[in-house]
Amino acid sequence: QLNEVVNLGVTLNDKEMIYIDRVDTTSHILTTRIHVGDRRPIHMNSIGRVIMAFLPEQNLEKILDGISFDQYPSRTFRSKTDLMKQLKKIRRQGYYAGRSESFEGIYSVAVPVLDDQQMAVAGINVVIPTSRLSKDDIRARYLPLLVETAQGISRTVGNTKLKRLTKPK
Repeated sequence: QLNEVVNLGVTLNDKEMIYIDRVDTTSHILTTRIHVGDRRPIHMNSIGRVIMAFLPEQNLEKILDGISFDQYPSRTFRSKTDLMKQLKKIRRQGYYAGRSESFEGIYSVAVPVLDDQQMAVAGINVVIPTSRLSKDDIRARYLPLLVETAQGISRTVGNTKLKRLTKPK
């Protein structure tokens, strides 16, 4: 439906997330070199961040305390405080939208899959080259479809109290 690359991921442990599904229906060339089963540091990708943003405080603190900001330098944050600010914003607006930490010229939009306690059990993202669309166009075009998909999965895992996500700005 999106004609893009869409990924589904879950946390593997307090340090990594793993891609458990990938739909690649794009007719465009996109080289993110991600496959089902690949692992990434939890804080270095959009799926990991939306999951982290919707975790209980004590779980999040444990994860944040274990992150090595020197081992995995970020383009968008340099400290635990910077990452916490970003996670609070993600939780407030209900989604992440930003450039890829791992791949040049790639923009990602991600949303959480929430359980009945409004905690993230997974995340879905779409990745698009910034050469094709502006960031605003990417959010406007893909965010509503991602939200709809994530809410459908959330209902499947028992969430009957879905909160409305903020519209893209």
